[in-house]
Amino acid sequence: MSERFFAYFAGVVLTTTAILKIISGVTHPEFAHERDVVFSFLSVKHVLGTGALLELLVAWMCMSSKVPRYRAWLSLFWLSTCFLFYRLGPLIVIGQAKLACKCLGELSLASGQAVLDGVLLGLLGLLLLRSLFFALREAKATQSCSDAVA
Repeated sequence: MSERFFAYFAGVVLTTTAILKIISGVTHPEFAHERDVVFSFLSVKHVLGTGALLELLVAWMCMSSKVPRYRAWLSLFWLSTCFLFYRLGPLIVIGQAKLACKCLGELSLASGQAVLDGVLLGLLGLLLLRSLFFALREAKATQSCSDAVA
C-alpha cells in the first residue's frame, strides 16, 4: 500500500467515522445525559463530539499537502493509540472487556455488534501500525538526509 494511498484511505476512514459520530450525537438526545464508561465526568455526546473533531483534524492532516507527512503520520499514530486505550478503557477502569463500545454512537449498538467490532478493531490496528511504519520511515529518511548534509 503506497504512502499516498494510505494517507487518503486513513482520511476517508476518519472522516466517515467522524460523520457517523456527529449524526449519532445529534439524533440521539439520550446520549446527552448518559455518562461515558471511561470518562465518567463526560456525557457520551461530549465524547462522541470530541472524538469526531479530533478525527476530522487528523483526516485533514492526512489528506492535506500543506502538512508535512511526518506530522500527519505522528498525529494518526497518536489518535490511533488514544482510540486503542479508549477501547481498552472498560477493561482497565471497571475490569469488564465486553461492554459495547459506542465508538459510532447508536450504530455500534446494532445487531451486528461482533462484526462491527471486528471491522473497527481491524481498521484501528491497520491505522496504528501503518502510521507507525510510515512515521519511522520518514524519521529515518530525514535523519539520513541530515547526516548526508553534515
